[in-house]
Amino acid sequence: MGLRNTPRRYGSLAMLFHWVLAIAVIFMLGFGIAMENMAPDGRLLGLNQFAAYQLHKSVGFTILVLAVLRLVWRWINPVPPLPENLKAWERWAARLTHVALYLLLIAMPVVGWIMVSASPWQIPTVLYGVVELPHLTGPNEQLEGAMIRLHATLGFVFIALLVLHVVGAAKHHFVLKDDTLKRMLPGTQV
Repeated sequence: MGLRNTPRRYGSLAMLFHWVLAIAVIFMLGFGIAMENMAPDGRLLGLNQFAAYQLHKSVGFTILVLAVLRLVWRWINPVPPLPENLKAWERWAARLTHVALYLLLIAMPVVGWIMVSASPWQIPTVLYGVVELPHLTGPNEQLEGAMIRLHATLGFVFIALLVLHVVGAAKHHFVLKDDTLKRMLPGTQV
């Protein structure tokens, strides 16, 4: 398997982007929900509340960078075409779902960054305890509240789209028995 995509399957770099982002997003959605339910003096995965939020922000920013890199790679390295047996509405649904997932990969971290930037607490975001990110805005409680609501809403939309994406992949693999899923799995023959 080569680095670049072919007309029949994704290349190793596209697969790496896909699976690293998938794992990171699933972790972040679960971790974010757990953070919302954590007591201020509680711990999450052995982390106090401050450390948990710093990890969430660090992984979120990593997702943003990886999503942008993945989009650049996709632009210079076209993806394999959709299976020919798909109906028009299935092609439309697949494209719309992928566009929405890419938008969320970028929007969720940006909204989170605006949210912490607008917080009256002005707590720095220090990526992995090393690099401090600048705030995008000054303190603004109304903006912070709007971003908190938007971040949570986008999280639930993300969960719904991920379920749709997984169900679609499962349908292709188990019902239609085509190679759609295998094209994104390392070590499979297509």
